[in-house]
Amino acid sequence: MKVLICDYTGNSSKWIDEFIIKENLEVVGTITSATDEKLADKNSWEYILVFEDGMQKFFLSTIAQPAKIPEKRIIFALDWNNWAIHPTAAQTLLNQMGGGIVQRLLHFNIARHLNSYIVASTKDGFHFIHSAEKAGDLLSKVYFTRKNFSADELDLLNQLAKEFYNVDNSAGYFLDIGAHIGTSGIYFVKKFAPNLKLIAFEPDAENVKFLRINLILNDMEESTVIEQYAVGATDSEQILYKAGSGAHSFFNYRNDVESSESMKIASLDSYLAKNNIRPEEIKYLWIDTEGFEAQVVVGAKNLLAENPAPLYMEFSPTFWNKSGYYDKMMEILLQHYDKFIFIGETLKKGTKTLQPIEKLWEFKNSTINRMGAASEELVRENIFLIRRNLT
Repeated sequence: MKVLICDYTGNSSKWIDEFIIKENLEVVGTITSATDEKLADKNSWEYILVFEDGMQKFFLSTIAQPAKIPEKRIIFALDWNNWAIHPTAAQTLLNQMGGGIVQRLLHFNIARHLNSYIVASTKDGFHFIHSAEKAGDLLSKVYFTRKNFSADELDLLNQLAKEFYNVDNSAGYFLDIGAHIGTSGIYFVKKFAPNLKLIAFEPDAENVKFLRINLILNDMEESTVIEQYAVGATDSEQILYKAGSGAHSFFNYRNDVESSESMKIASLDSYLAKNNIRPEEIKYLWIDTEGFEAQVVVGAKNLLAENPAPLYMEFSPTFWNKSGYYDKMMEILLQHYDKFIFIGETLKKGTKTLQPIEKLWEFKNSTINRMGAASEELVRENIFLIRRNLT
């Protein structure tokens, strides 16, 4: 099958290696940010595969429509729903899933229509349940690809922790801050550090319900502590704005907020002190808090002073700045960490570039955020912090 590829962010090569049956694929050209956007002869290809997440409307209005390309010839490759309306291409091009993607999508959407639950299982034996109506990308990607959500990022975290920290996983804790339904913490601890205990912080009661079930499904309930509140700079309360299930934020930035609720917040330092957990027992910090990362770091000042553990967090400088905690966060990071790595860039290029921690100052007044839908620039990133005197 002859295809034209549109790829501005470099997603296509890795994606094709994983999902495409290459013997059935002939690429006749690739449109990138460095090439002219004029499309090749429309008669030389059957489909155009677009590898830009969340750019359907932009691509259709600015490129496809002026070129008079019918939508039936356009596949937004990163959107599994879009493959379902191209069954011939799906059956020909998609490795293993093939035409079965249509059946799986039908099943998923029936469950969504009936407001039912859906269970997604990965190839390596993880199982997650969620409301099909609110599952969004988090569970739908797992359901269609049978690969754990953020598996690449979590695998890389394991590699980086070994390389730069030589972590002893014989005992201690993995802190999953913003645990949602458990896809990150469950995967990492069970796969890479089964002797560690998981502490999952998740403020939303609905998410906690599914988190409890997923712990049982993955035989993790006895080695996990669930804390149903948020983590921040101080012990306090704040309004959480809820959108879907994975986009809850203490910043009211979205136009699809469904509800809001006052949530309890605890600092990590106070939590560890109250529960008699020593800083050296913390082996990993995974922070996924939709822009609230700076507050989490500030509330872990004592922990990081005694144990600058492997720290992985969302990159949300606009929200760090808006919160007023950017400077306080940087003061702490500069004391204990020397360098950082952009995770998305590392996964895309296959090589890691160590950046000086001071470079994070450059983003203070930017509009860049991991939360692409909210930012003026569609940038999705995470960072890994490297402790001083170890590189």
